[in-house]
Amino acid sequence: MPRFSLIHLIVLALGFSLTLQTCVSPHQQFDKLPPGIWRGVLYLDGELIMAVDKKDVSQVNNLPGELPFTFEVVYGKQDSIQLIIHNGSERIPVKSIRYGRDKATAKDTIYATFEGYDTYLTAIFEERLMEGYWHVSYRDNYKIRFKAFYGDDRRFKLPAASHNENFSGRYKVLFSPGTEDEYPGIGDFTQQGNKLTGTFLTESGDYRYLEGNVSGNKASLSCFDGSHAFLFEMKKEGSALLGEFRSGTHHREPFEGQKDEKASLKSGFELTKIINDEVVAFELPTTQGNVINTRDDQYKGKAKVYEIMGSWCPNCMDATHFLSNYQRNHPDVVVMALAFERYKEDEKSMAALKTYVNAKNVPYPVLLAGHYDKKTAAARIPQIEGIKAYPTLLLVDKNDRLKKVYSGFYGPATREHEAFIKEITAAIDGLNQ
Repeated sequence: MPRFSLIHLIVLALGFSLTLQTCVSPHQQFDKLPPGIWRGVLYLDGELIMAVDKKDVSQVNNLPGELPFTFEVVYGKQDSIQLIIHNGSERIPVKSIRYGRDKATAKDTIYATFEGYDTYLTAIFEERLMEGYWHVSYRDNYKIRFKAFYGDDRRFKLPAASHNENFSGRYKVLFSPGTEDEYPGIGDFTQQGNKLTGTFLTESGDYRYLEGNVSGNKASLSCFDGSHAFLFEMKKEGSALLGEFRSGTHHREPFEGQKDEKASLKSGFELTKIINDEVVAFELPTTQGNVINTRDDQYKGKAKVYEIMGSWCPNCMDATHFLSNYQRNHPDVVVMALAFERYKEDEKSMAALKTYVNAKNVPYPVLLAGHYDKKTAAARIPQIEGIKAYPTLLLVDKNDRLKKVYSGFYGPATREHEAFIKEITAAIDGLNQ
């Protein structure tokens, strides 16, 4: 992680004024970061390009490529600061924060680290405005321009419409339709007035808590959680959806959907085949500084669950939360994580993992298994045909034979979550029978 004093040399202060459109008094002055609600914006680029009806869909948002989210600034004891990020009903506390006068710029500056994800925000604060960048450490020179406006709790600033379409319901979706990269998904939304929440599911997981707004027959949804920055722009024509999905500045693809309340996807147990019955065993370093060999006596004769994961993966975070609870209630089952990280250097990967383990209070061993490339990961686990998704759960019996593989994870933002937890819990319990 760069040193604090060096980071702000790259953060440029631009002069502009802010006209507040909420109840905050324009005459109120603050000598520190003001508490309360803020509207954050990540600026992906200046132009939204659509595969279908480009001009029409690009007009959904006031500024194409604008990814908004809301957050609160909360003060604790001795003026400690937290940011609480809002995505639908989810609240994400960001506790690792430094704030103060930066000597290099002579500006009040905030530095917020997203623990476990190896990303951070840097921003200069002036009056009721923050301005800076969101940085992703594991990508080369990857940063996205960021601004935040105090006292504004709106998600998207969409134009008012005399009539708003109802996007509520379930949709059968295809991402990258008509290409060799085409894959299925489900859109599941709830609308109240012009506010829209929900998520998209795929066979490898879900896009977690999305929040946005509707204007006429168009809608925008976004999510920012410190790991991913998701933006969905779409319009509704009858029962059909047309839109584009963007992830940060590095990924964009079209999607189309059709209203279908019975839409479903393959079970994660059906996605990855077991191709041989070799003993499943690993000898790898842990975040505790030791090496674990799963052939050791303390692990013999016990059922095991191996979580194929990465500290950079929010769906993996959901899986870690589930497995942490399971481990505490079932100490007779061995639970371990095999981490495949974005960095190719072991030292950087281990540092990211240690932060993740501490931030998530993971009660079971987390082993560094290698680089996150799926081919590299598959070579580590020759018993299966390949890694289809992060996370993947390997369910191993008392004789160290792989019995089941579950690819992906349906998190708490989905309607499937509760049934999924029951299904996966029953499958793990069955290893002891």
